[in-house]
Amino acid sequence: MQIFLSIIPVFLVSLFGYMIASSGKLNKNDIQSLSKFTFSFAIPVMLFFKMATLDIPKNIEWSLLLSYYLAVLCVFVVMTCLMKYFFSEDPEEQSIGGFSSTFSNAVVVGIPVVDQTLGHQAMLPLLMLISIHALTLYSMGFIFAERDKFEATRILTSVANIFTEMVKNPITLSIFSGLVINSLSIDLPAVIASSLELMAGAAIPLTLFALGASIHQFSLSLKNRLPIIVVVMKNLVLPALVYIFSFHIFNISSLWATTAVIMAAMPVGVNAYIFSQRYQKCIPDVAGAILLSTLTSIFTVTAILTIINK
Repeated sequence: MQIFLSIIPVFLVSLFGYMIASSGKLNKNDIQSLSKFTFSFAIPVMLFFKMATLDIPKNIEWSLLLSYYLAVLCVFVVMTCLMKYFFSEDPEEQSIGGFSSTFSNAVVVGIPVVDQTLGHQAMLPLLMLISIHALTLYSMGFIFAERDKFEATRILTSVANIFTEMVKNPITLSIFSGLVINSLSIDLPAVIASSLELMAGAAIPLTLFALGASIHQFSLSLKNRLPIIVVVMKNLVLPALVYIFSFHIFNISSLWATTAVIMAAMPVGVNAYIFSQRYQKCIPDVAGAILLSTLTSIFTVTAILTIINK
């Protein structure tokens, strides 16, 4: 019950955003403006401040990345096979299924949930995972989607473009900029640190509110089984595999392994919707999966954390 009570405020703030958007007090332009400010300014400031002020241990468990992304690869491959044999022969649709089953809402939901349940000390492993999350998943997505028309030059160009976009992305820039400040042992002036901390404090509630408002635009249709299968793979199978890899194969320390499992258990990220829009396929199914995954994650995350803490 304690775990549930620590997580519920995160989802109640998103519910508030959903209700405000549903009431018509926020239109589509308002939501876009709020999301733009949140993701371009508030979140990067928070991530920069957290990374710049973290205590980074001398012995970093790099196997954390391997344990997480090996599990991601396994789920991605399994989901593309399920898509091929039960839903579609189209490689692009298969890749969308794999992408949706593995892309976690790590920043918007992951950071507050990890902070509420594991505390500040879990931020380093979480930010490590987040730093290469989009680059890894988008690269896999493009490779799987375009495998039938494989051209090394074309795929390398796509991956290079993704890398360039990720480097320019405010979230990626903020994490690595904070890491540089931390690594060089640069102490931020008290006035600047206080200002950054003040703005960083607004990032989480703004982000959760914007998530709820954005989800309002999605609709849930269960006519197709795909959203349900995506949610099962994302909310249950992926965290189970990450648990096996991190706790039993790579023997990662409990805190770092638990952080990886929580990130894997996060709902489907909105980037899955963006990826489906790129190919103009499976858009209603992905939108439904995001909504259903977010609604059910409060229970699946609680259950997973309860099992780990036994």
